[in-house]
Amino acid sequence: MRHLAHRFPAILVIAACGLLNASDEQQLKSARELRKKGSLAEALKTYESILSRDESLRDAVRAQILLEDSQVALALGDYQRSADRAASAVPLLRKAGDLANAGLALNTLGSALLYRGDYDAALVNFEQSLEIHRTLKDGNAEVARLNNTGNVYFFKGEYLEALRRYRKALDVVERRRDESWAPRRRQLTLVNLATLYEQLGQNEHALDLYRRLRTDSSALSPAEQAQLLSNLGTLYRRLGDPVKAIENYRVAQRLFTREAHADGEIGVLQNIGIALAIDLNDLGGALRAFTEAGELANKTSNKREIVQAHLFRGQTFYRMNGMDRARSEFENALTLSARINTQEERWRALYGLGKVLAREGNKTAAFGYLNAAIGEIEKVRSNLGANSLKSEFLAGKREVYDAAISLLLDSAKPSADRIFALIEQARSRNFREMLPAQSAPPDIAELQSRLREHTVLLDFWVGAGRMAVIWIGRGGAGVISRPMPSESEFLTGIDALTKSDVRHVIVIPDGVLQSVAFESQKVGDRLLIERASVSYLPAAGMAVPGYVQNRIPLAPWREELLAFGDPIVNGNVLPDDEQWARLPNSLEELRSIAGELAGTARIHSGADNLKKYVRAAPLLHFSTHAVADRDDPGRSRILFSPENGSSSSDYLFWRDIQKLNLKGVDLVTVSACDTEGGRLVVGEGVQSFSRAFLAAGAGAAVTTLWRVADRPTAEFMKQFYHGLAKGQTKADALRNAKLKFLRSGSDLAQPRYWASFVLNGEGETPIPRVISWSEIAIGSGALLLAGLLATFAAASFRKARDQKKASIRKG
Repeated sequence: MRHLAHRFPAILVIAACGLLNASDEQQLKSARELRKKGSLAEALKTYESILSRDESLRDAVRAQILLEDSQVALALGDYQRSADRAASAVPLLRKAGDLANAGLALNTLGSALLYRGDYDAALVNFEQSLEIHRTLKDGNAEVARLNNTGNVYFFKGEYLEALRRYRKALDVVERRRDESWAPRRRQLTLVNLATLYEQLGQNEHALDLYRRLRTDSSALSPAEQAQLLSNLGTLYRRLGDPVKAIENYRVAQRLFTREAHADGEIGVLQNIGIALAIDLNDLGGALRAFTEAGELANKTSNKREIVQAHLFRGQTFYRMNGMDRARSEFENALTLSARINTQEERWRALYGLGKVLAREGNKTAAFGYLNAAIGEIEKVRSNLGANSLKSEFLAGKREVYDAAISLLLDSAKPSADRIFALIEQARSRNFREMLPAQSAPPDIAELQSRLREHTVLLDFWVGAGRMAVIWIGRGGAGVISRPMPSESEFLTGIDALTKSDVRHVIVIPDGVLQSVAFESQKVGDRLLIERASVSYLPAAGMAVPGYVQNRIPLAPWREELLAFGDPIVNGNVLPDDEQWARLPNSLEELRSIAGELAGTARIHSGADNLKKYVRAAPLLHFSTHAVADRDDPGRSRILFSPENGSSSSDYLFWRDIQKLNLKGVDLVTVSACDTEGGRLVVGEGVQSFSRAFLAAGAGAAVTTLWRVADRPTAEFMKQFYHGLAKGQTKADALRNAKLKFLRSGSDLAQPRYWASFVLNGEGETPIPRVISWSEIAIGSGALLLAGLLATFAAASFRKARDQKKASIRKG
């Protein structure tokens, strides 16, 4: 899904007559004509020629040429040049008093920065441009800038702020609806709103907007109408209606064809082929669509799309079991990708060849291709700068690692070391790079030296219909591989767990296992929780002492607990938002856990339960409502009370949490439903609240795998904090609370009441100890006594010294 590309605003052209020599004046005219015809590369060369040759240009003319140059560079995708030229133009245009073009230059600079991923800097320039055009009362430009600022917030994942900007843009359009520019700006803004609603999971709202736009899209260019239909097709496909999706793709294709917009037509043909192959299993139809896309790419000499066509055809022949033709397509793709030096297409071609050879039984050669594909993937990934680009980078590539792991598992003597290295290479890479103390993943030997003596680590891997687990302890390591077991047998056959000296188990789940409560799994004749405490990690590299927080004891007047709960529910924040209810036991829960602790507690509840108060404290506790969105982690959120008389409640979003500075927080507890849920990103894992808090610097987080009733949760938390206050490790305190429920002889003994609570992060240390007032009193008394003894000793020394002096004088 993409936003429609906005046309560049028209530049207010300054007449150059008399301000340039005849040659340069003719070149400037030529550059503008080339730009008008769409010959952008030639236009850019002409602009650059004028700027480099004529140093005596007046500021106003130089600024004009710089601005035009920057816009052409932006259209060509040369964002660095565009940013440099626009930045140079802005002060010259301000100096000349040309505010309209200064605002346009700031907008161009913001656009270049946005496309480079420098969102904060882009926002600054868009905001400055917006202020200029508001001053000039230019409604057309104001709406465009509001949309641009909304786009920045959209890409940053700050969806509520994006929503506010788009709505402000619509307000301006409605106030000035009679102006000639209003219909087009209204439709572009509605497209942005529809895209945002789709991103927020409000698919019906998005669909309604797209339908309205399709009915009246007269203000959009034919190419923009085609892109709108392509967006609509993608939405229909997401909603499970591939037939309607293809209908819209076909109409979009005809529009792109009529406009001679080859790139747009190629993209739609590829979408048609994917829908036919994946959703409708019409491999013949898919092959025809991919072939047509390839032929069009050949006509336009679009080399990258030619490679893509070979890859799509190769994958289709592979699914049709035509191995010879599939190999030929992948080999052609590999040759062409090397020629144009595109790593993305290269790894896909290598992977395709590896799959073909593996199906044909040539496992050694297949592994070579797969290993080469992984090498290319790692090169591509290392060149990605922003984490936002990396967040789902391995999602479509994890299958390459899985194919290589499967081949290693099928070998006569599977190597635990090689398999472990590949598993860690393919897992939670982006998350690990966000952590405050990131280090390279350890090998098995190094990990064994770091684990505590009575700890066993279980590193799971889930492939197509099979499962493997690498177990690692101080005394040994091994790998177990078998077909995917039933839900109650994930720990069967792991003999290391049956040893009597195992006291703690670290679980690194994978795939569907990330929603499993391993504590309730059987090991022999007992549940795992009856044998040992359990904690979870996103990756084995986190099982190192460096993640243990500062253990300095707390003075009794220092804040130990910062708690939030019992939010006031005041209207919906988003369209069709959840209908929240007050939590009657929430405040009771906060007071009971505060009563268990020796340190000072600060509780924010009711109207005082505001997200602005969230900050670092040794213990952070949230007793509230939360949403763990399974489609987009950016929509996952924790409910807070409304602030400053707002008409709706407030949210702390998942990405807001990641931006917090929580270094020094030993434990975060999110006592709400499903907070360990979230979107499962292949290669990264479940994007849960625990991950967000760990990424922000917290040492550990307790969250829930499923919904638990309000009152049992309050009782469970009281038991958990009682153990923490007694000096038990975090994992042991959680285990003992679970055992208390398990052995209660009541309904609370059922796993649905206690197995939901899981500990992610460092679990083998207690929370920082709080020094008691009695210890301080004893310490103060000791200091006072020491002071008195020192005073007495000093007086005695002075008396002896004086007596000695008197004796000497007498002698």
